[in-house]
Amino acid sequence: MWSCFPPIHIRSNKKSPQKQKWTQHHAVAIEVYTGMILGAASWRIAILSFDPTTDSNLISPKLVTEVLGMTIHPLDGKEGELPYEQFKGQEMNTQGYIDLAWCFQRSRTVYNTRFVVTTTYNPPFDAVLGRKSAVEIGLAKSQR
Repeated sequence: MWSCFPPIHIRSNKKSPQKQKWTQHHAVAIEVYTGMILGAASWRIAILSFDPTTDSNLISPKLVTEVLGMTIHPLDGKEGELPYEQFKGQEMNTQGYIDLAWCFQRSRTVYNTRFVVTTTYNPPFDAVLGRKSAVEIGLAKSQR
């Protein structure tokens, strides 16, 4: 069982992921809240990447369904129209969304973020944080 809260007796001198400078190729381990199991919070590990070329947060349907055991909510769009988002400058078709509570490993700060689910079942990422959310949580600076 995983938790965003570290054991009290462990101290780390390493900078937390929030304080490190993120680059386009940087990926970090996160913990995603998946609900309560037998009265205890359940968390699963995923890898979060950062893509400054998009405002969208993307996530793999394989991660959502197989690892997290969650349901994908449909996007509100016109019938027969397949929405898409950008990933590293390329169009990526999407099928729905999921709202996640997540944190960096060994961090006490929990974020609530909406991720758009791709139609590619096993894309080259678990989850991608877009520029807009990265700015909102203080991982990137706003480009004005």
